[in-house]
Amino acid sequence: MTLKISLKWLIVSLFLILEGILVVIFNYHNDHDRETIAFTATVLGGAFALYSYLEGIEEKRIQHAYHLIERWNNVEMLNVRLALLDVVEGRIDATKLIRNDAAVLERRSHMITALNFFEELSIAALKKSANEDRLQEFFSSIVQQSYAKLDEWIKKERSIDNEPHYYVQFECLALKWKAHQ
Repeated sequence: MTLKISLKWLIVSLFLILEGILVVIFNYHNDHDRETIAFTATVLGGAFALYSYLEGIEEKRIQHAYHLIERWNNVEMLNVRLALLDVVEGRIDATKLIRNDAAVLERRSHMITALNFFEELSIAALKKSANEDRLQEFFSSIVQQSYAKLDEWIKKERSIDNEPHYYVQFECLALKWKAHQ
């Protein structure tokens, strides 16, 4: 049977052991040494507080990533995911999702919703407000496939509106993840 101890608990245990050793040493030394020992214990305590703070930040980043995954998997996104799947798998040509065609208005709306979600996801990953590794594990394939199929459509939308910044974060993330395969 293998005992697995997480890094977090290993660090907490090490901190407690070191602080315990410093307390014992503190009790058996003279006043001059006690000041040095107290200073060392204070620095060690500060380092542990900083470690705890950084762990809290990372936990929030992981939770944000899971929240994005949960939103994507929500039943309310089902039609968006299905429409995107039709484009990714080639059943629908994204360039045919033009603005003035009432027959494709709903699908076009779904593509815009998917791209807006991917843009939000990309901003969270690139600005480090969500854990990029968790997001990449879950979304890498769909982000890259979507970008490959929607790239021309995005460029056309940018030119029609004279807005070169449409979905640039999504594009950056897709290219970054493609480069790291």
